[in-house]
Amino acid sequence: RRMHKMFGHRSRATLLQMLRQAKGDQPYIEVASHFRCDVCEQVKSPSRGHPVAPPSPYTFNYNLAVDVFEVGDLQDHRYSILSVVDTGTNFHQAAVVCTNGGQPSSLKCWQKFQTMWSKWAGYPTKVTTDRGLHNRGHFARGLTGNGVYLRQAALESPWQLGKGERQGSILKILLKKLITEHNATNKLEVKT
Repeated sequence: RRMHKMFGHRSRATLLQMLRQAKGDQPYIEVASHFRCDVCEQVKSPSRGHPVAPPSPYTFNYNLAVDVFEVGDLQDHRYSILSVVDTGTNFHQAAVVCTNGGQPSSLKCWQKFQTMWSKWAGYPTKVTTDRGLHNRGHFARGLTGNGVYLRQAALESPWQLGKGERQGSILKILLKKLITEHNATNKLEVKT
């Protein structure tokens, strides 16, 4: 109990790991494996179930997750990237839609979406987006006008866009590494 308090109420697993690495006596390790702290039990937050969405059909161009994120080059120029992920196959495409950061226009997002996706793959059955302004206006009208069901993820339900967000964060990390490795300082270098 004293050791648990000394180390700032660390978890049971951390306490056991420290005892094993310090080659502590077996009776102490045995007692620590059954230790419960009343203070930790009172303060811990209630566990939430992991929200999940049912899987979409594993067919190409059925459901797309569309999002916009920002990256910066080595001279602190900001670029907004339109990210489109096919949730059935995990196929991912991205394109620069806006320089100098900020919110890209819905018209620019719609034009980029058409050139990078719908011209060669056709229109999907569903598109899931967040509630950003770039997903409204021209973008929303263009999709619904072509028979696409547009679903905006609820603020309380971020997992509805989970696969798109996750794929976008992976791409963002890779872009940051590539920009740093190749010393990208302008839009042309970031795009290539």
